[in-house]
Amino acid sequence: MQWHQDGTNSRDLRTNRFLGLYYPTDITPDMGPTIIVPGTQYRNAPTDRMAPYTNIKGQVPLTVKAGTMAFTHYDLWHGTAANRSDVKRHMIKFLFGRTRDNTEPTWDHDPDCMNRPRDWNLRGQSKDANNLLSFGNPIGVSQSDHYKERKIRRQAWDYLCGTGELIEG
Repeated sequence: MQWHQDGTNSRDLRTNRFLGLYYPTDITPDMGPTIIVPGTQYRNAPTDRMAPYTNIKGQVPLTVKAGTMAFTHYDLWHGTAANRSDVKRHMIKFLFGRTRDNTEPTWDHDPDCMNRPRDWNLRGQSKDANNLLSFGNPIGVSQSDHYKERKIRRQAWDYLCGTGELIEG
């Protein structure tokens, strides 16, 4: 497997591009499923530097039923495991682009969730957005990388909520 991100190594914090991965047949573990690593859309690593990696903590194999459409962030690290079966694996990749910017949340959103106090002692248990964005480390990166990613996640959240200023970087 070779990890990669589609396109150039340029992060889009606005969440404007999505990959749609369509599987016309069942995909089993022995068929070499697509593997994704949640949270890596905020990792700034050129594809040629990702090549030597093999298994990554938190990776998720997409073993799915026929007809599944998986949506991922365009910059998410992904790759394909080796197909150890005699069945060909098929996947059709679609690229989706946002047509306009967010001005407010378009989902069931509690605007007061960001006003709740952050609680370091409950950081592993809390489900509210403020604690998750403050303390969450979904792919278990080093402390120095965690601070950078946490800032990017917060900017992306603010953008999706239609608040805050988006700072490219």
